Amino acid sequence: MHALYTTTLLAHIIAGAVGLLSMLAPLLARKGGRLHRRAGWVFVVSMGLASLTGLVIAALWLVAPLEARPPRTPLDPAAQARYVEQLRTMSLFFGFIAVLVASSLWQGLVALRQRRGTIAWGNPVDRVLAVLTTGLGALLMVVGTVDVNLLLLGFGVLGVSSGIADLRFYARRSHDPRAWMQRHLQAMIGGATAATTAFTVQFVGRTLAEAGHGGWMLVCWGLPPALGMLASHLWTRRVAPKPR
Repeated sequence: MHALYTTTLLAHIIAGAVGLLSMLAPLLARKGGRLHRRAGWVFVVSMGLASLTGLVIAALWLVAPLEARPPRTPLDPAAQARYVEQLRTMSLFFGFIAVLVASSLWQGLVALRQRRGTIAWGNPVDRVLAVLTTGLGALLMVVGTVDVNLLLLGFGVLGVSSGIADLRFYARRSHDPRAWMQRHLQAMIGGATAATTAFTVQFVGRTLAEAGHGGWMLVCWGLPPALGMLASHLWTRRVAPKPR
C-alpha cells in the first residue's frame, strides 16, 4: 500500500509541476494561436493526471491512512487516532480539489466543442461534475463547521456556490455566441488557480511552517483563489458582450 502511495504521489508531483510550468503560456499567448493551443493541451493533460492521482491519494488516505502514509515517529494510541482523523479529513479536502480541477478542465474542453456545436451545454458529464462539486462542497461546510475549520468551511462555500452556478447555467441553456469563450476562460483560470494553490501550500507554505512561520499557511491557501477569482472576473468582463 505504501509503495502504491509513494508511486502515485511522485506521479502527482510531476504532473502538477508540468501543469504549473505550462499554464502561463496559454494564459498570456495570443488566444487561438499555435502556442496557446499546444501549451493549453500540455496543461490540460498534466492537470488531468494530477487530478486523477489526487483522487487516488485521497482514497488511500481515507481507507488506509496508516498503511499509505505511516507517521514518521511512533505515536501513542491517542496521537495515532488524531493523526488518522486528520488524514481522513484532509482526504475529503483533496478529493474535493481533485474533482474541482477535473470539472474545470472538462468545462474548458466542452466550451471549445460548444463553439463548433459538437456537444451541448449541460450534457450528463457536466451535470455529474456539478452535482459532485456541490455535494462535496456541502460536506466540507459541515465538517468545517463541526471542526471550526475556516479552510474547509471557505472552500466548502466555494464548492457549493460554484456547483449551483454551473447547474443554473446549464438550466438557462445560454444562446450567447460568446458564452463558450467566457466559460473556457473561466474554466482554465480555475484550473490554473488550483495548480497555483497546490504549489504555494505544498512548497511555500510548508517551507515557511518548518521555519516557524506557520501563520503564513492561511495566506498560501487564500491568496491564489482570491487572485484567480479576480482574474476570472476581469477576463469575463473583457469578453462579455458590450451593451448597445
